[in-house]
Amino acid sequence: MVRRSEDGQWYWVGDDRSDYMGFAVDPGDRNRFYMSGHPPTGGNLGFRVTENRGKDWKTESMSGVDFHAIAVAPADPKTIYGWATSGEVGFFVSRDRGQTWTELRPIGLEEMPFNLIVDPARPDRVFATTRAGLYQSNNSGRNWELVSNTDTAPIVGLAVLEDGTEGTLYGYRLLDSAPGLYRSGNGGQTWERFGEGIEGIVVHLVQAPGNSQILYAVNENNGIFESRDRGATWTAIATP
Repeated sequence: MVRRSEDGQWYWVGDDRSDYMGFAVDPGDRNRFYMSGHPPTGGNLGFRVTENRGKDWKTESMSGVDFHAIAVAPADPKTIYGWATSGEVGFFVSRDRGQTWTELRPIGLEEMPFNLIVDPARPDRVFATTRAGLYQSNNSGRNWELVSNTDTAPIVGLAVLEDGTEGTLYGYRLLDSAPGLYRSGNGGQTWERFGEGIEGIVVHLVQAPGNSQILYAVNENNGIFESRDRGATWTAIATP
């Protein structure tokens, strides 16, 4: 189901009330969204597309499959990555905006991802947040490596902003001694606590299209937060 906010007011978009598991916006076309999940009657939706911001949806491909994670490459919106959990199970990539898919064998990725995130400057660099830690692939998901020190403090929500060669990573770390939002400027090798105003465990982080100053975060209770200063301070814009 899709809701939209204008001037602080939230309302439903369209009549679809399905349970969306994977969801992503095409960075090359802000009217085009992707989703997968379950209809109210049960089963799997496959890979679905809307061209009018969620008002109407159609099944594009992978009928009967449930993608729990979908990520579009900002530098090449034709490239989409997906992790399927039922119907078919595994890691898939599409090079034609979801019309056709190729299954890959992700060597080194030991756990099912919570989220998939693509580097905004490099379509072949993909991150996966998992219970076992943060994993990175530099060859479009074929081979994966655990990012150092994240196995003891797994990342849940993650956003990658274009900055230098490694980008700037923002992630909610499940660090036993001090869980919270952290920032890394060296590809996740080291992290610093960063950001004030967020409550709860952040399960999703995303940059506003075309504006790296604006970030959005969603916590485990569906609370939504906004930052307009690149993650330094946050304000709640929707409560469950």
